[in-house]
Amino acid sequence: MCIRDSEKTEEYFPEASPDYVQKAGVDDLFLSDESRIRGGKTEPEIYVQMGHVSGSFSYTNAVQFIGGGKYFLSGNGDGTIKLWNTLSGREIRTFNCEDDVTNLDISKDGRLLVSGDMSDMKNINLWDISSGKKIKFVNSHMDMSCNGYPVLFCNDDRNIISGGSESTLRLWDIESGEMIRDYKAKADSSVNPDVSAIVLTPDGKSVIAGYRYNAQGVESQDFTIRIWNLETGEEIIAFNKANGWVETLGIKPDGKYLISGDWQQDSVRIWDVETGKQMAAYHTGGTSAIDVSAGGRYALLGGCMGFRLIELSTGKNIRTINKGIEGWVRSIKFSPDGKYALVGDDLSKPMLWDLESGSLV
Repeated sequence: MCIRDSEKTEEYFPEASPDYVQKAGVDDLFLSDESRIRGGKTEPEIYVQMGHVSGSFSYTNAVQFIGGGKYFLSGNGDGTIKLWNTLSGREIRTFNCEDDVTNLDISKDGRLLVSGDMSDMKNINLWDISSGKKIKFVNSHMDMSCNGYPVLFCNDDRNIISGGSESTLRLWDIESGEMIRDYKAKADSSVNPDVSAIVLTPDGKSVIAGYRYNAQGVESQDFTIRIWNLETGEEIIAFNKANGWVETLGIKPDGKYLISGDWQQDSVRIWDVETGKQMAAYHTGGTSAIDVSAGGRYALLGGCMGFRLIELSTGKNIRTINKGIEGWVRSIKFSPDGKYALVGDDLSKPMLWDLESGSLV
C-alpha cells in the first residue's frame, strides 16, 4: 500500500541531538570543504559537480549526516558515495566503490566511513572521509542479504559488525581486517533468512538484528528479531515470531524500546528490549526505513511513495509527505537539529525535507 495523503495533523517540536551544538561548529573536519592545505599553504580545490549517475538502478540506498549536519553522505546504486555540503547542496567528494552501495556508517569522531556494497569480493570498505581514500577492504566471505551488507562501527570504533545471508552476523577487527567471530541464528525452517537490518543498543554492548527471507511466499515460525551480546557472541533474546519479516529497525536513545518495520504486514511494532514483549503496533501501509529522533519522541517512517513523521508513544501522524518521492524510501535520517529529514529513494539524488513546512529544501 502506498502513501496517498500529504498533510500536517499535529504540532511538531524538533528534538536536537545532544552533541548538535558542539559538532555544528566543527569546520576543520575536512580541513574546510572550500580548500585543502598543501605544503603548509591553504589552496582552493576545484570540484566537478557530477552527482550520482541517473539510471535504472541508481537508487539512493543510504544517507547519513555528518559534522553536526553541515555535511551529509549518500550511497548509491551507481557504485559511488558522495559527500555533500548540506547548506549549499554542493558536491565535495566522491568515493568510488566496487559495486552498488547499500549501507553506510560513520565513526564516532566523524573521520571514518564504512560502506557495504554488492561486490562479490571487496564488499565491506573502510574510508578516510577527509581525503576520500580507501583505507582497507574486507571480503565478508558470505552472500549479501536482501538489503546488501548492513554495516556498523562498534566497540568504540575498534570493530565493524556486518550482516549477510544465512542468518549470519560477523564481527571484524578494523586494524587487521580479520574476522573475530560470527553470530548465526538457528532457523526452524529449511531456508535461513537474511540479516536485513542491524542496530546497536545505546550502551554499545549488544547488536540487534532483524531477519527477512529473500524470497516471496516463504512462511516460517522463526523469530525475526534477535539480540546478541557483542563480546561473547551469545544470543540474549529472540522475539517477533510469526509476525512477518523485518525490513528495518530503530531504537530509542534510552535503549528501552525497539521499533521494527516491514512491508509484508504493513506495520510498525514497538518492543520492550529487555523482555521482547510487543508494546504497540501501528498500521503504516508498509515501512522500509526508520529513524528515531534524538529525544525518542518521534520517528520517521519511510514507505512507498512517501514518508511519515509520527509520535511513537501514541502513533499519531504528525506529518505525511508523498510529493516528489519515487518508489520506496530506502534510507531516512533526522537532521541533528531535528528540523529536517534526509531521504534516499529510487531516484539518484538524495533529498532534504523541511519537517515543519513539508517542503523540499
